Amino acid sequence: MELQALLARLQFAKVVNYKEDINIDSIEQDTQKVTDGTLFICIEGDKFDGHQFAHEAVKKGAVAIVANRVIPKLNVPTILVRGHETSNGYISRCILSTSVATTVFSRSYWYKWKNVG
Repeated sequence: MELQALLARLQFAKVVNYKEDINIDSIEQDTQKVTDGTLFICIEGDKFDGHQFAHEAVKKGAVAIVANRVIPKLNVPTILVRGHETSNGYISRCILSTSVATTVFSRSYWYKWKNVG
């Protein structure tokens, strides 16, 4: 899915560092699973804060980040959202509504898909 198409559906989000359209091939919240073309979602949990791993995700190929705050010195588009649980589910539904899911772990919001058109 093109980032621009996703952003058109996310009227509640603000985007920083957006310069040109990019293609998103997968969504991950675990940096160990990030590959080229990934949209990395920063989740704040009891033990870890995904924002601390955003730079690592970019080094591994993430092309955009979803976060609830600006991450300094990040050179990829950052989609700023409030309320991660709701926003991540909504972002995933937006993408899946135009794609065929190949792997879905809905509870933890890990999604991969294959574009159909």
